[in-house]
Amino acid sequence: MVFLNYSAEILPQITLIGKDNSLTPHKNIRRTSDDYIFYLITSGELFVCEDGREYALKKGDCFLFEPKLLHFGTKSSVYNLIYIHFKHKNAKIVNISKEKWLENVHNEGILRAMGGSVGGFDDVITLPKQISFCDTSLFYNLCSIAERGIETNKLILENNKTLTAMSVDELFIEIYRLFIKMNSNSPKTDKMHLINTVLDYLNNNYMNKITGDKISKDLCYSFDYLNQVFKKHLDTSIFKVLENIRIKAAKKLIKASNFSLEKISEGVGFKDVAYFSKTFKKNTGISPSKYRAELLGKDL
Repeated sequence: MVFLNYSAEILPQITLIGKDNSLTPHKNIRRTSDDYIFYLITSGELFVCEDGREYALKKGDCFLFEPKLLHFGTKSSVYNLIYIHFKHKNAKIVNISKEKWLENVHNEGILRAMGGSVGGFDDVITLPKQISFCDTSLFYNLCSIAERGIETNKLILENNKTLTAMSVDELFIEIYRLFIKMNSNSPKTDKMHLINTVLDYLNNNYMNKITGDKISKDLCYSFDYLNQVFKKHLDTSIFKVLENIRIKAAKKLIKASNFSLEKISEGVGFKDVAYFSKTFKKNTGISPSKYRAELLGKDL
């Protein structure tokens, strides 16, 4: 399958956005664009060829034309669509199997949830070249987001171009999430979903007291079973992950505040500052007091 990857830290540059509503049969013009062009087919059928490959697009389909590739209509038809022309300096086309892509998505989600980043970015959006939505309510919601971008683009107000780009970004993120949900039904992806559920729980509750019994009660799964899943798929335990999350949170607090180490220790869920200091040094190689001193450029 073909996907477009780009960093969500940078908004796409929207060059054109609008609707193409036809009353009589016609076909797409012959062209090669410097932009990515994204279509949402809202009614009818559209017959196109890109780079020698023909596509029949119908209501509920989303399709991405790639820059520098010749595309044109192959026969006349009546159709309505929403179009978005855009550029993005960090975008790249990736050709990968759907199974491998899903595995990468889950691994990247786990990495981010554990405090890492993917490809140097904190967030990556992956847009499938072609996706069909049989659920009309889901597609209607996507069209509503796109139409909001169209209306925003018409406004003569400060930052309307940025707001338009944000609507398009929201649209692509929603498609990305829906695509994952539509394809996450294998036993392996079920395990990855379970891991992400636990990671979300840890990231949202690390500042509180967390025990195996509490995890079992709150998530309605046996803690032993969850821990086995972590060890098999991540080669680590739940409490080791929790420890990593707490240390990353402590490092952020040390960088961003002048709170005492006692207060930071308590704020990230450690029972006492001595245990916090010991764990911090085990994970980072230096004590939290030395870490703070190095940030401030001081000698202890």
